[in-house]
This record gives sequence, C-alpha cells and structure tokens, in this order.
Amino acid sequence: MISLAEHDLQTAIDKAIPEEAHPIRDWLDPLILEEVGFGDANALQAVNKRRPARGISPSAFNATKEQAVRIGQLGEELLNAFFGSHVLDDIESYDWVSQVNAISPFDFV
Repeated sequence: MISLAEHDLQTAIDKAIPEEAHPIRDWLDPLILEEVGFGDANALQAVNKRRPARGISPSAFNATKEQAVRIGQLGEELLNAFFGSHVLDDIESYDWVSQVNAISPFDFV
C-alpha cells in the first residue's frame, strides 16, 4: 500500500471518470468539505447540486459533517506532532491557534 498525494488522488479519480453525481467528487473539493464541517448552507447546496437525484438526508449530512470535523482534528493533531518532532529546523516555534480560536483562518501560526 502507498500513500497518495492529493494531486495523485485527483488524477486517479479523473481517469476513472465517475458520474457527475458520484460522492467521490465531494472529496475533490476540500474547501467544500471544510465548509460543510462548519455548517455552511451554501456548501450543503453545492453538495446537493452534485447529487440532484439523491439529495442527502439530515442524518447523512450530520454524519458527513461530523466526519469532516474528525478528519480536520486528526489532521491538526498529526501536524502538531510533526511540528513537535523538530524534523524541520527552520521552525523555531509555532502556535496551534485553532485550539484557542475555532474560527481562525489558520490552524497554526
């Protein structure tokens, strides 16, 4: 098994040519996933437009939202561990801002 960069995943999905309403297409726009995680109504409408025949139930929406929040938190924890490992000598210090301010435009500064 190998890890795929976001670009490689995008390329693989594009080559597979899934139908326009296929849920995998939601993964192609991380901004929409993040906005859904924050409960943005416009993001929900964008996702629903991609799946016009199916829509999304309130429970499925909540599950997707909770999953996006979990993935975001795990990603931040991973990055925090990486920064804390001091692998990059160029980083003298950092603050995990999103743990103090959930609406900060940056997770770390």
